Amino acid sequence: MSAQWTVGAYLARRLEQAGVGHVFGVPGDYCLPFFDDLEASAMELVGTCNELNGGYAADGYARIRGVGAVAVTYDVGGFSLLNAIAGAHAERVPVIAVSGAPRTTEAASHHMLHHMTGDLNVQHEVYRTITESAVRLLDPLRAPEQIDAAITASLRERRPAYIELPLDMSRAACRAPGVFSPDTVLMSDRDAVDEAAGEVADLLEAAAAAGNGAVVIAGVEAHRLGLTAELQALIEHLGCPFVTTLSSKTVLSEAHPQFAGVYIGALGCHRTQVAVEEAAVVLSLGAIMSDVDLGLSTGHIEPLRLVAVNSDNVRIHHHVYQRVTLADLIATLRRRVKGGLFTAGSAETDRTACRYACVGAPYVLTPARPITIARFYQRLESFLAEEHILLADAGDSVLAAADLAMPAGSLFLAQGYYLSIGWTVGATLGAKCAAPSRRPVTLVGDGAFQTTAQELSTIVRLRQNPVVFVMNNEGYVIERYIHDGRYNDINVWKYSRLAEVFGGPPGLVVETEGDLEAALAHAQAHPDELVLVEVRLDRLDASQTLKRFGHADR
Repeated sequence: MSAQWTVGAYLARRLEQAGVGHVFGVPGDYCLPFFDDLEASAMELVGTCNELNGGYAADGYARIRGVGAVAVTYDVGGFSLLNAIAGAHAERVPVIAVSGAPRTTEAASHHMLHHMTGDLNVQHEVYRTITESAVRLLDPLRAPEQIDAAITASLRERRPAYIELPLDMSRAACRAPGVFSPDTVLMSDRDAVDEAAGEVADLLEAAAAAGNGAVVIAGVEAHRLGLTAELQALIEHLGCPFVTTLSSKTVLSEAHPQFAGVYIGALGCHRTQVAVEEAAVVLSLGAIMSDVDLGLSTGHIEPLRLVAVNSDNVRIHHHVYQRVTLADLIATLRRRVKGGLFTAGSAETDRTACRYACVGAPYVLTPARPITIARFYQRLESFLAEEHILLADAGDSVLAAADLAMPAGSLFLAQGYYLSIGWTVGATLGAKCAAPSRRPVTLVGDGAFQTTAQELSTIVRLRQNPVVFVMNNEGYVIERYIHDGRYNDINVWKYSRLAEVFGGPPGLVVETEGDLEAALAHAQAHPDELVLVEVRLDRLDASQTLKRFGHADR
């Protein structure tokens, strides 16, 4: 025990040592002492407009920095945050959620305290179901051990952790933190690794001997686990083409000559679909095989051709190998399989042809022509640069962005699995904090934007410089194509004026191709400030991918 260290200060130091540089959140009386600890630390405390947006910000931050953190008050804050943490859990994003709580002595009093549902166990029990580790700090002697274990579990499994910090525990004395060296290595069963790698190697070599092809699906877990360099080395060693999914777009550079596109079944490019579904071996390395990533019912990867490798298991046909990590399988395969088994063929040529087949002929400006989704994305592609982080929200934004050719070095962030609308606004704030030298470019539908728009206020306050495109088609266009009704229409805001409402620069309106050209030129001429662009579209204008999505989901 040390009088110089408290449980709250210990937790703040451990977050900092884990790699957190910014903590997002909303103050409340149960967490105020911990907020003092955060402000006294080397980290920056970023107050957000609400807890949900704080969670989205921590999620976007963690996708770039490797870990994020958010702090809130009890129940009213914790339950508002819940959806963001559920999304981070689904998509394997290590976000550490800290919630203040009533004093430990209150449990015996049975008082009806403010912000409570009546049961001091409820919030912890709920968070236990959507986090890798959920702890309540009730004893200052045990608290350091619990904090270390929760943060380590989050970093190791790449999923959220929940830490509940009662008001009196924040100032309770505890031992000094010392050095933090968390063991984040996922352990394999060596015999299982060798057997699984041998079976995969046999499949690849048999396909090559028969003159058949193979394709790798490069999954987002490779990025979460810090294995992108190893994954790229294996793909280059094999020589076969690789694809990504919506969830893993830009996990490897799309400028790589072996890149063959984004696979989303028949919803996306036909050439990419053929490359995957006609391959003799489909080697999925770290992909989240969700329904949307596989194109709903339009994706048809023959199970007998699929090898699915995730963070700690391998599935081959009807065989499942447990305790085989993605890292060890990649490393062993590279040693076991002869280099140059396959050829990527014309992957680059096919990718280019595929892109133009999806969006039309190369872009030629017609200034007076009303803007459309197809023309917007064609022009946006040439605007994107190496320093950009493209964030695409759930709905047509993420589906239409699938076919964008991202420049080498750029990043793409989206919730391709959980698909929570409005995620991008908070995530834009977090992404900019995580990578201050980059510029976010955000694509968000008007319906999604209305759920989280107030976080532009924080973006303005921090003088961040994203380019935010609000795609205004007066409602939920994705739902219109799935099942239409008046409930898909929303009140039409004057979106271009919102930045000024929050104290930022005037926004822009795009109705024609000439307007879009002027807006992009304005964004390039103002690299250090927020640029909010309202893109006014026809109510039923949508990408071809979305139209196919709507048909497939009926």
